[in-house]
Amino acid sequence: MKRCTAPTVLLLTALLLAACGEASHGSGTEDTASLSDDTTGTVTEAASGDERAPYTDIAPEVCDFGGYTYRIFANDNTDSGIKQYYSSEETGDLVNDAVFRRNSAVCDRYNINIAPVVGFTHENDRATAIKLLQAGDDFADVTALLLIQDSMKLAQEGALLDWNDYPVLRTDAPWWDARITDLEVYGKQYVVTGCIATADDMRQMVVTYNKSIWSEMDYEDPYNMVTEGRWTLDRMYALAKDVSHDLNGDGEMTAADRWGIVSESKAAWYLYLGSGKTSIHYENGQYLSNLADETGFDILNRVIEIMSDTATVCVMNDGRHERELTTADIWTEASKIFEESRTLFRTETFNGTERLRNMGQDYGVLPIPKWTEEQDAYYCMTNDDIGMLSLPTTVSDPERTALITEALAYESMFELQPTFYEVYLSEKLLRDEQSRAMMDLTLASKFYDMDYCFGALTGMSSAMESMAKTKKNQLASKAASLEKNAQSKIDKFLSALSD
Repeated sequence: MKRCTAPTVLLLTALLLAACGEASHGSGTEDTASLSDDTTGTVTEAASGDERAPYTDIAPEVCDFGGYTYRIFANDNTDSGIKQYYSSEETGDLVNDAVFRRNSAVCDRYNINIAPVVGFTHENDRATAIKLLQAGDDFADVTALLLIQDSMKLAQEGALLDWNDYPVLRTDAPWWDARITDLEVYGKQYVVTGCIATADDMRQMVVTYNKSIWSEMDYEDPYNMVTEGRWTLDRMYALAKDVSHDLNGDGEMTAADRWGIVSESKAAWYLYLGSGKTSIHYENGQYLSNLADETGFDILNRVIEIMSDTATVCVMNDGRHERELTTADIWTEASKIFEESRTLFRTETFNGTERLRNMGQDYGVLPIPKWTEEQDAYYCMTNDDIGMLSLPTTVSDPERTALITEALAYESMFELQPTFYEVYLSEKLLRDEQSRAMMDLTLASKFYDMDYCFGALTGMSSAMESMAKTKKNQLASKAASLEKNAQSKIDKFLSALSD
């Protein structure tokens, strides 16, 4: 079997040196036939087992690409970087090995190699990419900048192609995340994710709860509460208020006491989004500010009220708790509070639960709560630091790139996702069938907030975070001030993508 690695790792140092000289549209790889050519190596993939049989008609076409090297530009120092797309060998780590097998299968099927383009950090991935793009260098087939907003800035600068222009990549196929259209702009899709990656799941916001405290308080079954649609923000707050306690009796609530909720300032925004409301909505072909929405204002106001209750909610990064640390940082301290059964709830991302593997008490995972019981669904925001894939304008054959990317996503649905979902999440992080059921529901509640992911366009998410830290409810004045410029900021950011 051909190993799915390039002869050498493509380091950015060499690419940048080349970019400083005469601009070249070649990357040193073989010139292979495009999909439009009449190649004898093109076949239709047949179902290779029962699990693939339902997708035979929509499975990606298979082509012999003659040893072409498919290059992935991603940082090598975050979990949202190259590790979710590339592995040089099997190491015994379940997810790493699934990535390796996924890539190897596609390499064999399409007669390609896969190589990482690395040698930079997530802090300078956009600057590195734009330098290469401006030099006209065909440096990568796909880019995976850490932040979605940075990818969209490349799109604004005309440096990215629209995935929708290449129908060999079917964004409506089950191996792509159905919610990526939340970030589609005027019908153009510049970033994609799905089964091909893992960060979109791990960076989704959730609520973890301590089962020991839950049992101690004799609360009703939380899973019934969730599945029956009764898991709301006010219900979560009411349960939390009954748990908080000044353990040492010094009259102050500190990191040493017992809390109802341990959280972060960003929660002010994703708790608001849990209502299904957003600060930008699409109507009659336009993206419009929604800051003046009366119901949305009421929700924002209630979230700030809850986040400002310093007897119930411990906002770890509000500047009050750094001096109380018994661990390395506020996030490790938050995990310690949870592990020691000194908080009922903690709001965090799925990957935050990795710190709880050695926790003695049992815990569970719940979705971000609704605003009202009548709400149609739960909405769990995904962070913007997930390394979505984009298609640079300098790639020599974008249709070939689109097909290989589609093939990797397709193969991931049978190789990477089952491993990640059934083994990594369920066995490593969650401990019972009820938690797995909640994981199913929570992952199905994923969505992407355009305002937040595109860099806090209206400014309201940043304002909410600030108020969660200061405990000063300035919502009325902030909303009025932001509303004056919100629409112009939205228009300015998106207008470059409207052509």
